[in-house]
Amino acid sequence: MQKLRFFASALLIIFAFAAISPIFAADTDTLYSMIDETLSALGKSDPADCGYGDEWIAVARIRAGYGVDDGYVERVADAIPDNIGAVERQRCALTLAAAGGGGIDAVTMTPDLTIGRQGIMSYIYGLHLYNNGVCGSMPRGELIGAILERQAADGGWGVRAGASDADVTAMAVTALAGAGGGDEIEDAVSAAVSFLASRQGDGGAYSSYGVENAESAAQVIIALCSLGIDPDLDERFSSVTAFLDGFRLESGAYCHVAGGGENRMATAQALTALVSLLRLREGKSPFYLFAGDTDDDASASTIAETDAPTSDSTAVESAAAESAQADSQSSFGSVHLKLLIAGAIFLSGGVCIAIAFFSGERRPKRYAVVIAVCVILSAIVFLLRIETPAEHFAPETGADSAESAGVVVFSIDATDAGGGVLLAPRDIAFHDGDTVLDLLDEAARAASLTVDRSSGYVRGIAGIAEFDHGAMSGWTYRVNGVVPPIGAADYHVADGDVIEWVYVRGE
Repeated sequence: MQKLRFFASALLIIFAFAAISPIFAADTDTLYSMIDETLSALGKSDPADCGYGDEWIAVARIRAGYGVDDGYVERVADAIPDNIGAVERQRCALTLAAAGGGGIDAVTMTPDLTIGRQGIMSYIYGLHLYNNGVCGSMPRGELIGAILERQAADGGWGVRAGASDADVTAMAVTALAGAGGGDEIEDAVSAAVSFLASRQGDGGAYSSYGVENAESAAQVIIALCSLGIDPDLDERFSSVTAFLDGFRLESGAYCHVAGGGENRMATAQALTALVSLLRLREGKSPFYLFAGDTDDDASASTIAETDAPTSDSTAVESAAAESAQADSQSSFGSVHLKLLIAGAIFLSGGVCIAIAFFSGERRPKRYAVVIAVCVILSAIVFLLRIETPAEHFAPETGADSAESAGVVVFSIDATDAGGGVLLAPRDIAFHDGDTVLDLLDEAARAASLTVDRSSGYVRGIAGIAEFDHGAMSGWTYRVNGVVPPIGAADYHVADGDVIEWVYVRGE
């Protein structure tokens, strides 16, 4: 009987190994093939193809073993504008460090010039620099503490306090994964992984601004790989890579939303996710941890050991409860908000009736009047346009529903307000019917910048608002150097347009 059990166990191990081994063997060949196709779709197949504006593509080439040409560091360092935004400067510095330029001024001066200057993202990318040996005057512990203190009670992070987002949470986890151990970091990462698991939608979906998209899934994959978690083997995230595959087009490029056309930002971020998976399965260090990395036998971070799935029924029930709570929060929309307001109206009406009843006023007609008023007020609430913040700032879901109609050059400049260039000039593909406001929403989301607007009127970008620098100060836009006579929501862009959002001071 013991022999029978022994042979049965041996067969089980053989079958399990046979089932898992293709993921780590033949599947790396598939990943290399997908990376080749994606680089080709981006027009970045050659080492000399990358320049300023191609930061994540360049890092992906380097981390996949493809490299960049010898002139890359000097070419990009010379192209960085003096008044560039904090986060974009950090991205450039991180890429230059990956390319071997960690000792030049454009890199070494970046931490002190940028950390804390542009919200949570400037702390996250600042930590990436520290993790790779590029440190500033801020103590490392203080930098990590600045990130940890911004973690919300639900385990996530967001661009705005209290508005946890899968993208920002994944980016924070990726940075913390390279920061070393410690109970505080491990506890924060464990809570964040639970948050990401709870926010996963049907079929592995992740959303940002209320829209399921490729970039959010890519960021989650990068975060998991940085923790040593293979998303295809962990039961909490088993379908996230399949979801990302659903955005892949025949050309090797990716679309932002399902069924849309090629999107450069989605393609670049999907590329970094593919390379992260490749490095994990080849036993190499995480995508963003390259200081002193020889790629010979570097191993992934071990922080994720604390995040391994547990068989403890209490823990499972707790995780399920957290998931249900997060799902309910993420699905809260304008209809729910209207129902809450209507409920408050009827509750107030009920209190009025109760007071009247116990005061001796018991004529049914009086009660009927109160009920009728509650009904009328509730009807008005449902007729009004009321949105949650997530819905108000969400990009239009149909933006990528057709093939690209052309390319514009897009930038956001807050130099006049002391904020520098928030988004340096870059090419953005657009579709038929897109307006200047549509492109602002898309570009701001991709660059992790908040936009405060009411319908077509833009009050603020990245926390820099109208009237901050004078009674006539605020945001305006120019197309080909001219301020149009119509609002951004009504101006339809054309191929080759140069669109500039500029903050203007005024007394």
